[in-house]
Amino acid sequence: MAAFVDVHMMMVRSNGRERSVEELHALLRATGFAPARLFPHPTTNVIEGVAVE
Repeated sequence: MAAFVDVHMMMVRSNGRERSVEELHALLRATGFAPARLFPHPTTNVIEGVAVE
């Protein structure tokens, strides 16, 4: 089920492509967050964002 959700999100939300870490960092900054840590995993990465005050 998780793989289906991943494919669905890529098709619906990001024009069928993955975003690079740099693109995700830019999105975080544009929405008031600062990139903090990156947790790499075999199937996906988790990027931690910290609210900027």
